Amino acid sequence: LDAQHNFMRNVSGGRLTHPSIPSNVIQSVADVATGTGIWLQELVADSAYSGRVNGSERGFVGFDISPQQFPSTNDHPPNVTFVVHDMTETFPSEYHEKFDLVNVRFVSYVVEAVEVEKVVWNTLQLLKPGGYLQWQEGDACDSWSTPETPATLAIVNHVISEKVARGLLAGVVTPLIKAIMAFSMDVPEGRHNPISRSSDLMRITHIETISTLHHPSPVVQASKQLVAVTAAIMLLESIVARKRVAAKDPQLSKLMQKLYQRKCNRWMTC
Repeated sequence: LDAQHNFMRNVSGGRLTHPSIPSNVIQSVADVATGTGIWLQELVADSAYSGRVNGSERGFVGFDISPQQFPSTNDHPPNVTFVVHDMTETFPSEYHEKFDLVNVRFVSYVVEAVEVEKVVWNTLQLLKPGGYLQWQEGDACDSWSTPETPATLAIVNHVISEKVARGLLAGVVTPLIKAIMAFSMDVPEGRHNPISRSSDLMRITHIETISTLHHPSPVVQASKQLVAVTAAIMLLESIVARKRVAAKDPQLSKLMQKLYQRKCNRWMTC
């Protein structure tokens, strides 16, 4: 997870937050699916997010479904806390409308396609009126590897087909944007937007697509194949289990072959 973080930070030009987000007004930050908490802890150490806001100390909260990778209490500042929570479930009301900035990254490998809208809604409930949602994902249609050898392309094809077989999205960006926009609405005068009580419209302000093919960062170039292989390894166990089952069931085997071929064809047209 830390390697993925370093990869994404370098892809983003060394930034932890988008330059359009004014750090001087961000008092409270949530990191959903925080993992080891590395993004949150590096943000705390960033001079742009140090100091007080309107006389109050900044607060940082990391959420994850498991505490297994949380840092120990002695390894993070007292204004950073870590909370066990499944993002597919509604967050406790004490966290609703509490955060000026909510960060989400790389959840397309764990969130099923049918849960995307639910996760988006649960995440939006964390935002204060006028708050910022920053969401970063890696799309499986990007081969991530240079040069594009038959071996690296095969790895990506396996990742795509296995994601689909597990009910995940092969390409997450478009469905994610649609899910966010589904909760954007014009509200009649005198009525409240359930997402923002101070604004009549929630809207996407920036969408950036960054290709790694010719990225200038040597860290990105060195890490691309590692990221692809890591993703493949994550899915390897279920791939093997499914193929063992399919080998015993000719009908299931044929279905898997059709699914795999369809996803490979789709990838070739991305």
